[in-house]
Amino acid sequence: MQPVILHLDMNSYFASVIQQDKPEYRGKPLGVCEHLGGIIIGASKEAKQWGITTGTPVWEARKLYPKIILTHTTAERFSFYTRRLIKLVSEYTDSVEVYSIDEVFLDITRVCNIKIPNNKSQIANKFPIPNSQYPNQEFADPWAEAVKIALDVKKRMKAEVGDWLTCSIGIAENKVLAKIGSDL
Repeated sequence: MQPVILHLDMNSYFASVIQQDKPEYRGKPLGVCEHLGGIIIGASKEAKQWGITTGTPVWEARKLYPKIILTHTTAERFSFYTRRLIKLVSEYTDSVEVYSIDEVFLDITRVCNIKIPNNKSQIANKFPIPNSQYPNQEFADPWAEAVKIALDVKKRMKAEVGDWLTCSIGIAENKVLAKIGSDL
């Protein structure tokens, strides 16, 4: 059976959660801080375009973009959206590893290695697996199945978790490569 691991990483999570809850901040450079004299712990995609990233001191962020909106963290809201995300991805597999508040690994090996029905004309995408346990048995392409799952997760995330929240997904045969894939 071909191992298939999916890594899901939320994009600009802390800032996107604030923008999800406060639509007036959407599309604007936003920095999330523990306290307003410290550092940026989460930057919106719009702030990142100005060179403001996680770890940027607030004074430097204001220098890079004087009109940046600065806001405090809201841990309970981050947890709220993370719980919704975990609930959603848990519908695809019972093998979910929460890596951080905005990252999860899913082992989707079982749901991606599926047998093709005997009526092969209905399924164009097939992947023969040479295996003495299943002689002459054909399987769906596990990578194509994984892509279908990833696209479905993204679509459902918009509808069920938050319409402003986005994620990057990497698919590979192990966690390291899946994480690299989501970073790309």
